[in-house]
Amino acid sequence: MPIGTIKTLRKVSVGIESVKGTAVAGTEQLFASAEIEPDYELKRSETSLGVMVRNSGPTALAKKAVGVRLRSDPNVGVTYEQLAWWLALTLSTPVTTGAGPYVHTFDPGAAGPWNQRAATIRGRWTDGANHEDLRCEYFTGSKLRLRGDMNGALQAELDGFARQMVDEAISGAALPATLTPIMIGECSVFINDSFTLADVHTPAAGQFVGGTMKSFDLDLDVGQFPDWGVQGSLLFAEAKEREKSFTNRFTTLYESNAANVGVAAERVKAATVPQPMRFVTYSFTGPGNMKLRLIVAGKHEDGEIGPPRADADGLDRVDWSILDHYDPTGTKLVKAVITNDDATAL
Repeated sequence: MPIGTIKTLRKVSVGIESVKGTAVAGTEQLFASAEIEPDYELKRSETSLGVMVRNSGPTALAKKAVGVRLRSDPNVGVTYEQLAWWLALTLSTPVTTGAGPYVHTFDPGAAGPWNQRAATIRGRWTDGANHEDLRCEYFTGSKLRLRGDMNGALQAELDGFARQMVDEAISGAALPATLTPIMIGECSVFINDSFTLADVHTPAAGQFVGGTMKSFDLDLDVGQFPDWGVQGSLLFAEAKEREKSFTNRFTTLYESNAANVGVAAERVKAATVPQPMRFVTYSFTGPGNMKLRLIVAGKHEDGEIGPPRADADGLDRVDWSILDHYDPTGTKLVKAVITNDDATAL
């Protein structure tokens, strides 16, 4: 690789737009990377005009859009302070209460449309001497993936779209003074019979409790897509919404002791016809005031739980898979609550 092609510094800043589509300055630098891919659809003439070349005729730009992917740092993962940005762009505008610790609640319910935020994403790519700054407004999340493995940090990946890519100087947003990684070892997993029972940081005993979670993967499609309308603009008019869904897979140790109820008891519920609703709570408790609670409503995939299997270390593990299912009683699909020391309004 030629000298100079390795980039030594990248910056990604984000600012919530008060009016969707109207660019704003960055208010915070994200501890993440941004992959930006233009989607500028070009139409060209199909008439050869006597030669076997299609581009001898007129061309027209049909539309402009940009695909954006945000990834948390693979070594540190996403933090209690910054996961709120990911959730605000996919789930809903948070309701913040408290005065340190602050509790940020993302509760979109199950009805549409959800009230996700739109943001202006700015990036800087530089070799230390020369740099290029880009701005993408009306950035909206369409898919959010949260995953992690034991002894690792929670990883976040957000796919979305923005209106266009414009050369514009990055604003001087800084990182928060404190960033606290969300470690998988800080998580317990619970399964309950109702959203009400699941929607507490440590659900009551008597339901399945996974004392040791080995891996975790929540893949959420929030149904957002760009709509160009018929007004003739190259830029999409606004974000629209279609059906929302998720797939939730996790692996726990096989536990059959009385304190944890056991896989066998939950397997009976999974095999019941008709299968009852299951409500999964992921409860992360970090240092100080740091907490994260994720709740999803669904049913066991294929009405079954995988049999215990042995890995290289000789411990038995069980694989779980929960698919989204609308809860008509609680009118819920997914909810997230973050507790931290950051009062920033999103």
